[in-house]
Amino acid sequence: MGKVKFSELIEEIFGRPYPLPPYSFEITFKGPTNMQLFKEISQVFMMGINHKYGVNNTINIDTLTPCRMNTIKDYMNSFGMTFNMKYVTYEEYLKLRTPISEKKNIRDYNLNIHLNPELTIMINFDMYNEPTKWLPLM
Repeated sequence: MGKVKFSELIEEIFGRPYPLPPYSFEITFKGPTNMQLFKEISQVFMMGINHKYGVNNTINIDTLTPCRMNTIKDYMNSFGMTFNMKYVTYEEYLKLRTPISEKKNIRDYNLNIHLNPELTIMINFDMYNEPTKWLPLM
């Protein structure tokens, strides 16, 4: 697949009834910096959630059950990415924030969703590593 628009990419990945296996898609993002790469992956993540579970281009966070988020994770795995979510208090959020000068990898950046003054969801992205499969020797 050549160069495509984000909307076409979202449809190709998240428009399927079931996610493809990990690393089924090879995607090259244009962001030369980790910050730009983070922004592009965040955009794919949010547009993917909206595509699967949004209504009228709006995502109701109350409907994003653990099962649905695991499905989104499977779709993200199909192009080699995964994510981690933490629910934290505002005080924990302030402690966990990383100064921009200390951010060396994409996983050091967080997509923060402030649900209310006391609760924040912190999401970070990383490369998906397939679990080791142990097979009997004999």
